[in-house]
Amino acid sequence: MARPKTLPDDHYRLSTYKRGSKRYVYGYRNVWDPVRRQSRSAKRFYVGVLNEVTRQVRPCQRFLANHPEYEGKVLYYENHELIEKR
Repeated sequence: MARPKTLPDDHYRLSTYKRGSKRYVYGYRNVWDPVRRQSRSAKRFYVGVLNEVTRQVRPCQRFLANHPEYEGKVLYYENHELIEKR
């Protein structure tokens, strides 16, 4: 029996990785592969650079072009989400 689809197609999750002295934020979305019966990466994209002390994210231009709702906002990375604080 196939798994029910629980999230919309435009939903993505956020995570981080460290390379050198910088930590980067990226978004990803997985899909279920019924043949191999495991999750596979469907889409992965770069969000921006994370300041580890303040947890503020400096988004890249490509991310802002694809997600204009974040334009001009101060973003923070908390609990695997982008949060806008004032």
